[in-house]
Amino acid sequence: MKTLKTKRTRKIAIMACLLLAIIAGISIATDARKGIGATIAMATLVGGVTLEGKEEALYVALKTSIDSEIEKHTKGYISETKMTENINAALAKFAPNIKDNEHFIKLQTEIEGLNEKLKAQGLELKAMKEVGKVEITPSIAAQLKAHREAHKDLWEKMKKPGAPSFEIELKVAGTMLESGNVGAGTYFPAIGIEPGVVDIARAKPSLIKYVNYAQTSNRLIIWVEKTNPDGNAGWIAEGAVKPLIDFEYKTVTSAIKKVADKIKVSTEMLDDVDNIAGDINNELKYKVDMLVDAAILAGTGLNDEPEGITHWASLFVTTTLATTSPNNKDAILAAAAQIRSLFFEPDYAFINTIDGANMEMEKTDQGLYILPPFTSANGQTIAGLTIVQTSSIPVGHVLVGDMKKMKVREKGNFVVTVGWVADDFEKNLVTMIGERRMHMFIADNDSGAFIYDTLANIKSAITQI
Repeated sequence: MKTLKTKRTRKIAIMACLLLAIIAGISIATDARKGIGATIAMATLVGGVTLEGKEEALYVALKTSIDSEIEKHTKGYISETKMTENINAALAKFAPNIKDNEHFIKLQTEIEGLNEKLKAQGLELKAMKEVGKVEITPSIAAQLKAHREAHKDLWEKMKKPGAPSFEIELKVAGTMLESGNVGAGTYFPAIGIEPGVVDIARAKPSLIKYVNYAQTSNRLIIWVEKTNPDGNAGWIAEGAVKPLIDFEYKTVTSAIKKVADKIKVSTEMLDDVDNIAGDINNELKYKVDMLVDAAILAGTGLNDEPEGITHWASLFVTTTLATTSPNNKDAILAAAAQIRSLFFEPDYAFINTIDGANMEMEKTDQGLYILPPFTSANGQTIAGLTIVQTSSIPVGHVLVGDMKKMKVREKGNFVVTVGWVADDFEKNLVTMIGERRMHMFIADNDSGAFIYDTLANIKSAITQI
């Protein structure tokens, strides 16, 4: 019984080795890089019997040898022919007497025939997987190699002097162009979709970040201003009547203002178009923010619109400042000087981006850049004012001011409300409303803190005659 079991184990071991060689051969034929991976799948448990002791050691040694040969071939160290020879040598070393056993000779013949079929199927499956049903024309080198293998006698004769020439018919692959795929459809080759929506290039709100901004919870804001001061202090003798002074108070009220817009959109669009709700919200906020920015500069105070800076700002009127050939930098310095003469501290000068660029490029007749002593090295500070270039200011104009005096008090934040109007529910139409509520004001006593004028007017006023 023990002898039969040993023989059975030996038989299974040899079968395992042959199967191992088959798997390695198929793997190499289809993809040499996967040859080693295929052999790893073989275990010492074969046919329900576990190889042990010497048989297991021999099997592991054989497997290691085959793995090594496949790896050498994969890395290009040896040819496929040499690899096959080395594997056969390892098999012969493991089972030297297999060729003398009629049963195993028959088994080996059957396995080898199966091996050739499996290799052919593996190559066919590989081709189908990689290129589908497309016929791939081999390279010129591959065709020459195949011809040489098939006509070795002709190639040997060609090596001798005076050998007759022979023709080789080679197939040349045509040039493949995307433009030639006229029937492939719109989405071939594959297309890519850039996420999101490319927004419109347009002005951005810029003034609100420079004003005196804060939140409030009040619908009404009331402040008190001192007004109409009379009399002055004086130097007097002891016991004399003191000079009389007086002043008045006035109460000023700011009622909250609302700025809003709306968009009407179908519920189907909200459901079917990615990110449309976010785009709508952004557009609602953009239009509201731009109107707020415009009101900060030029609000009229009419029709529920707040009073902006230009409602209070002065034109340049100082006549005691004068210089020869004034430029835009001189104009900004003069405006700042007029405001300081009224006891305010201007901190910003706003000009259009075109005027800003022209001011930076200004040169002397000798081509040297003009940099007055009251200007910073980078030109972004003039007469102590931070220069802000913005499209909110028209070309040719300048706004100089103490921006702390322009007060904006917002109740809450930007709010979007969604609902139905009239029979919109029946039509699947949704109205989206965006709104902000805020106070915007300059106290009467602070009206001298701003100058808004054209650069040309200021330069004309300070030109020395």
